[in-house]
Amino acid sequence: MWEALRPLGWTYRRTPGIFIRGSRYKGADRWKINRAADAVRALDLSCAVVIEEGMSFAEREAARVDAAEERTERFTDRAGRAATSSQSARDTSDRIGDRFWMGQPILAGHHSEKRARRDQERMHNAMRKSIAEGERAGYWASRAAAADAYERYRKNPGARCAASRSWRRSDAASCGSGTASTTRAVRLMCGDAGRPRRAGRS
Repeated sequence: MWEALRPLGWTYRRTPGIFIRGSRYKGADRWKINRAADAVRALDLSCAVVIEEGMSFAEREAARVDAAEERTERFTDRAGRAATSSQSARDTSDRIGDRFWMGQPILAGHHSEKRARRDQERMHNAMRKSIAEGERAGYWASRAAAADAYERYRKNPGARCAASRSWRRSDAASCGSGTASTTRAVRLMCGDAGRPRRAGRS
């Protein structure tokens, strides 16, 4: 059954199973659900569609905002812990390297060689960990910034209107090869034909 639903935009995870990705805070996508039901019936399996809208739009929007804020806080916390771990590893590497601060080479055959090589390996390992944790901190910091920027974008009517105007301009340009009636309809919808004419005027 999963192979039949996969091309229709459904996602599978062990928990919760087969679902529509990104649908947690949206209304039911009835078109996609009905297509999936038809695909299941095509496999000679019985299928009944039952849609239960557990939350209103306002409740879904409030839950989405809470989840976005929690996600930003979680990513920021991960970035902070990774940055702390990176600095700690760097400090460890520097502390071990203090014995070499004058450029003292490892003396082959000397009784100190074994300890020096062990300290050198520990120092390198700590530095590699510091670099890896720093990269991880940068990754989670960028995720937190992206989550916060997306939430601010959703709350900014000006940015959303600008994006909508850009989409309408590109949509009107792509429809230039249509018929005259279609072109007029698209231009009216996209606002490229000036203000709509008043009723009763030709």
